[in-house]
Amino acid sequence: MEAVLPGTGLDDGPDDEEEDTNFFLTELEAAARAASAAAAAKLRVLARHIALGSFLLYGNPPVFVAAIQHFTKALKAVQPSQDPELPTNSESPARLALASLLHHHRGVALRELVVVSASTTSKAAVACTKHAFEAQRHALELAQRAQDLRLQARAAKTMGLLLLDAHAYASALTHQQEALQIALEEKDRELEARVYANLGNLALAQVNFGHALSCHHRDLHLCSSKVLDCRLGRARAHRNLSIVYAKLHRRDLQVKHEKEAHDADQNAYLNDIVTHQGTSAGNICFQPSSDIDPALVDLVAQNLAEIVRGLSAQPTPGSTVENNEDDSISSALENEWRTAGVDLEAAIAALSTGTQVETPTQIRESRLTSPPKSLTALSRHVSIRINNYSSAGSLTQPEEPLHVQSQEP
Repeated sequence: MEAVLPGTGLDDGPDDEEEDTNFFLTELEAAARAASAAAAAKLRVLARHIALGSFLLYGNPPVFVAAIQHFTKALKAVQPSQDPELPTNSESPARLALASLLHHHRGVALRELVVVSASTTSKAAVACTKHAFEAQRHALELAQRAQDLRLQARAAKTMGLLLLDAHAYASALTHQQEALQIALEEKDRELEARVYANLGNLALAQVNFGHALSCHHRDLHLCSSKVLDCRLGRARAHRNLSIVYAKLHRRDLQVKHEKEAHDADQNAYLNDIVTHQGTSAGNICFQPSSDIDPALVDLVAQNLAEIVRGLSAQPTPGSTVENNEDDSISSALENEWRTAGVDLEAAIAALSTGTQVETPTQIRESRLTSPPKSLTALSRHVSIRINNYSSAGSLTQPEEPLHVQSQEP
């Protein structure tokens, strides 16, 4: 009789090994599905923070502390490594660009917090300005790693604003010109309009009224064009024109542009996010050159649409209609609007220490990202010597507060 090797004989009984393998594959599949669900949930949370941060920064009324909070939380989910010695191959350009975008808008909110404060030269204001500059440095470095020119330009123009605030006019002009060059090369009309607004305010600070008017009229022309059609930008341009005409004692034109600004500003950001969900005028996720995760972009658009629906459904003052407790977006906005009165000292304390600041409704802020250990090489487009402005002391305090202008948001 031929010998049969163990395991090679025919067996009509149940195959325990095959059943175990099938069971194991089922477990793997379940784990994969769970991981996928967790990733989707994280993406939804990230989109919510981006949408709320954007709305609270650029909507009316703005709530800068809450906007900073949302952008900080979003950054925790996407922040790439700042250590230049660590490999960065795993960081995609899209992820780097997203982190750069969030740092940029967080820095914008930090600067705006100073602009609306009672004193732009207080210790708290100087600290906030330092944080704003560090945020733009992070934005620039990440944009360079992503090779994203449009984000490099956005960081450059906002650095220029900080230098304008400090009366460093020559450096401010260099930054704005570099940003404008990229905007023209990339055919980014929204970015171009913002830079012209900044150039106009820089010209006004130097008492060059003719150039200021020219720049602000260019901003208005771009924002009124069919290509851009940005109501928020039109309101900005009209406000800036009214300021220039006030300096020129042209009361008639000042009043005209004040009225135009008021009319354009009515629900301006809400209008833009409704009519421009697929462009940078309404959704900040379209501002980079890099293509950000389409699923995230869609979720941000959905959250913005939900904000619009939630605000439209809110009862008018004195109405007997009760607000729906399930409307999480509206509830979140109402809570954050109630915290808008937090003072600059309290906000800076929270930003610097990461601790909870006692306010009537308990503002919570996260710690700021620490500055990078070293700076990456600058691109051929953005020749910004940011080493010269790496500390709050480098941003000299203005001798007198600047007149508050409607600069780029």
